[in-house]
Amino acid sequence: MDFLTEFDRSLRQPHVAPEVLAIQIAGLAYPDLDPRAILADLDDLAASMRVHLDDVVPGRMTAHAFMAIFVDGFGFAGNAADYYQPDNSYLNIVLARRTGLPILLSLVCVALGRRLGLAIDGAGFPGHFMVRYRHGEESWLLDPFHGRVVRVDEVQDYLSGLFGQAVSISQQAFTGVTAAAFAQRILNNLRNVYLGNQAWAEAVQVLDYMLILLPSSTALLQERALLNYRLGDLERASRDLQRYFSLTGQLWHALDLTGDEQGDASRGYGELIQLFQRIQEERRRLN
Repeated sequence: MDFLTEFDRSLRQPHVAPEVLAIQIAGLAYPDLDPRAILADLDDLAASMRVHLDDVVPGRMTAHAFMAIFVDGFGFAGNAADYYQPDNSYLNIVLARRTGLPILLSLVCVALGRRLGLAIDGAGFPGHFMVRYRHGEESWLLDPFHGRVVRVDEVQDYLSGLFGQAVSISQQAFTGVTAAAFAQRILNNLRNVYLGNQAWAEAVQVLDYMLILLPSSTALLQERALLNYRLGDLERASRDLQRYFSLTGQLWHALDLTGDEQGDASRGYGELIQLFQRIQEERRRLN
């Protein structure tokens, strides 16, 4: 299966589930994974949880019961000991190992909540991801990484305690996170991990996904161009730089640098233009 193409196709659907995008992202590292098996695992977890929640009073009791089943019953926990391992961001591995990053554990909670008919959505707070469970006019925040249920009026103190410093929270943090925003944050985590590990080829694969989400991001295009050049893929590096210069209005300077135009372009884009010209020369020599 071409997971990158499926990712592109899924993003065009109006109500794509975040776990579908997460599965397609996992295909980056696990090209043989079976999406149906992962969705079936989530269905089974939801069915098991339903048995325990059927007699629980909706609201605060359900929030605490959901978290207890997730942590104590299913064994999910945050992977604090090996936080920066790439597998913490791949849904198939998180489900198999019952551990991962806050955003992946939160995504599992959202997927289970939807299957159970519970109003659970993502809540992206500064430096930490949780989920919000709503019932009527009341809301509770669930932190699957730490196995905690937090009242909305306690969240600022809770996060400040986690980080050991005061945390400022905007009202936007309480807005439900879209499937695309889930995907973007997962991909950004993977990008940071692979760049930190100098795993350039894997970082390029992540950037392929990110540029489907953000096709006009000049920063991502520049980054992918430089990585492709480092990896010796001159064709892709050239295409990315051409796209970069087109978006920044500098394509003419990059393709035809003469006289004063070269001086003007060099002030803002000199190093990239020189790299682009070097790539063009290397491609001509190789061809």
